Amino acid sequence: MQHIGLPFISKIGMTIAGTMQNFIVATYISASATTIFDVTKKLPVLTQSLINMVAASTFTSFSLFYSERKSGTQNHEYTNHYFSLIRLLLFFTLTGIFMIGQDFIILWVGLDKFGGNILLALLCLSALVDQLRLMLAQQYYAIGKFNLTSITDTIFAITFMLMALVLIPILKLDGIVLAGIIANIVYFICCSYFEKRQHIDLVPHIINRSFFVDLLLILIISAAAKFVYEFFRGHIFLEISVIVTFVTFFCVLFYKKEKELINFIFSKFGKRQRFNEPI
Repeated sequence: MQHIGLPFISKIGMTIAGTMQNFIVATYISASATTIFDVTKKLPVLTQSLINMVAASTFTSFSLFYSERKSGTQNHEYTNHYFSLIRLLLFFTLTGIFMIGQDFIILWVGLDKFGGNILLALLCLSALVDQLRLMLAQQYYAIGKFNLTSITDTIFAITFMLMALVLIPILKLDGIVLAGIIANIVYFICCSYFEKRQHIDLVPHIINRSFFVDLLLILIISAAAKFVYEFFRGHIFLEISVIVTFVTFFCVLFYKKEKELINFIFSKFGKRQRFNEPI
């Protein structure tokens, strides 16, 4: 029982934290706000789920890589490129959702079900850090650090529930999202602390200088593009032009910045030879 107790408790906590959002919103705000929150968050969550499919599809390869690797270090070309790729996909897709999310919801269910651009932006940021957290937890499983995963998951779940109860009465719908973002920040801080004690080096591959530079860059670009997009609202051809210009600029910018990553990906698709270790 001592081997399954902590993982069992942590999974219960994560399940409660993940499913009680709408209940907390309905209890502290109103039942109608639950619908607005649920509809507005569907697009970022859908994007996060699709990216998680990509991350999960490489999970077996990642596990095999570490199971066959003789040395104890996690520093490897695959590790760096893996995290960079998922982060890049998240930035690109979630920014796209932020750009066109309002129009999509208007066509889908009507403007009255849209929680606003600020809530949508927070939900996109929340989906970003949620996915990075899930990805890190997967890698802990891959290297057999089950207790580390359980402890950090429990910390996340408790932090989220406490922050939600504190922030929702003050910030309403924004509070539930900020609670998740703060809980993720606490999660990564705790993971970094435990990693140092156990001589693991995965968090720096996810949360590093490049991450903050990319995040700041994408926030500035997306805010500027959104402002221009809203300015031309109602002019469909101008709206499309803004989107195309933004996508092109984004692709060119990040190709220059992540040229090594992109060349690495194409080299693996373009060649059939076996990599040094399984990927």
